Amino acid sequence: MRKILFTLVLLLSVGIVANAQFKFGVKAAANFATTNGDGDDMKVGFSGGLLGQYKFNDRWAIQPEVLFNMQGPKGETGNGTLKLNLGYIAVPVMAQFYIINGLFVEAGPQIGFLVTAKAKIDGESEDVKDGFKTVEAAINYGVGYELQNVPVGFFFRSSIGVTSMAKKSYGFDEDLRNISFQLGAFVKF
Repeated sequence: MRKILFTLVLLLSVGIVANAQFKFGVKAAANFATTNGDGDDMKVGFSGGLLGQYKFNDRWAIQPEVLFNMQGPKGETGNGTLKLNLGYIAVPVMAQFYIINGLFVEAGPQIGFLVTAKAKIDGESEDVKDGFKTVEAAINYGVGYELQNVPVGFFFRSSIGVTSMAKKSYGFDEDLRNISFQLGAFVKF
């Protein structure tokens, strides 16, 4: 009985994989970033990297990505304009549902690894990486459109941090979380 069940599962798996399509690609976006902190304004940065899409059928796909995201807000302090420049290697895994003719919605978790953190006040820069946690988690959701006869598409995505990014021991009173919106394009091979 086990051999029959195993053979059946194997045949179904091969059938699903045979119908699936896997593509690699690159993407880039303008990243509009801030935090949930009081008085924080949005700052424009860059987001870009690699993607791999596994399409199960005409409607469903999963798309893991490896991106570099520029995060962090800007705001006014008693000493001038502060820009918090945080650089993350982000790994989102997006479930995508194709509605009609290349139009899709997507949602999924993301884990981010802090690689750089600098505070800039009126031209003077200081490394503040010790004040931030090295790993953060977020939930992403968005919408996109993939052109029909060329491997190019466009997307809008929002990312909401679900874990605090700042260490309270460093003097942060708030439970700071990253918030960003991305508007960009991708190419699949």
